[in-house]
Amino acid sequence: MSKPYLTLEKWLSTDTELKKEFLDSEKTKDPSRVKITSLPDGNSFYFYAKIKGKFHHSEIASSNTPGHGIAINLDAPNYTPLTAKVGSLNLEVERGSFDFLKTQFRSYKHQRMNKKNNRITKQIVLDQNILKKLENITEEKNLKSLQNCLEYLINEQNFNLKAKDKEIQNLKEEFKLRKDRNIELEQQLTRQKELTKISKENTDKATKEFENHLIKTALDAKFELEKYKTFLGELSETEVETINDSLSDQELNKIRSQFEKDCAHKKLILYKLHESYTNDALGFNRHEPTL
Repeated sequence: MSKPYLTLEKWLSTDTELKKEFLDSEKTKDPSRVKITSLPDGNSFYFYAKIKGKFHHSEIASSNTPGHGIAINLDAPNYTPLTAKVGSLNLEVERGSFDFLKTQFRSYKHQRMNKKNNRITKQIVLDQNILKKLENITEEKNLKSLQNCLEYLINEQNFNLKAKDKEIQNLKEEFKLRKDRNIELEQQLTRQKELTKISKENTDKATKEFENHLIKTALDAKFELEKYKTFLGELSETEVETINDSLSDQELNKIRSQFEKDCAHKKLILYKLHESYTNDALGFNRHEPTL
């Protein structure tokens, strides 16, 4: 079924003001293609011809004629006019120039829209496979044109880049947290090694001092015993047995128990003392001064 014929009047009924602006622009750009005559009512009558100056076959008279307000020689050869009036726009166009007029207006409208939307026309050469992919995306996404397809792909790419940037930023922050945590753990490990070293050194000192205490205690007992030997003289085995028998098991256990307690107490004092040295070295015993 063929498309219905588009009359000049119907064509003028849409984008009327824009078409008037277009005719004024064509007049400025090429005065030989567009002629404008003022009418008594203050409006303008436009004459448009595809072939420059062809409308000159119509002689535009300065005198007014009833109905049109202008006089045109309709007997001019090869001139078949189409005339229409919509609102304040009066237009006469040669029949053979109507399609050309519509094409020119579409181009003007497109360029005006591009300028308004900050668009430029750019010719590019595409591989056939790339073009096919773009057409498939246009169809799959129900887009109107390849331009919409390119805008869609750019927006999607920008979205993916923003998501990737956010992911990278999150990874950077996580990396920083882990790095800070590693530094903290390394500091704790260094401190623990220092604590272990100082603690071992002071424990060894306490152990050595306790050993010295035991040796001193044994020597003191040995000296006392020698004093008694010097005073009493050399004892016979019978006398030694008699002395040993004079001490009951209970008394011996009491002496042993007291000695062990004394040793444990001395050991505790020494270890506590060196533990205090360890704490002092690590700063654990530092207190703020009381006000």
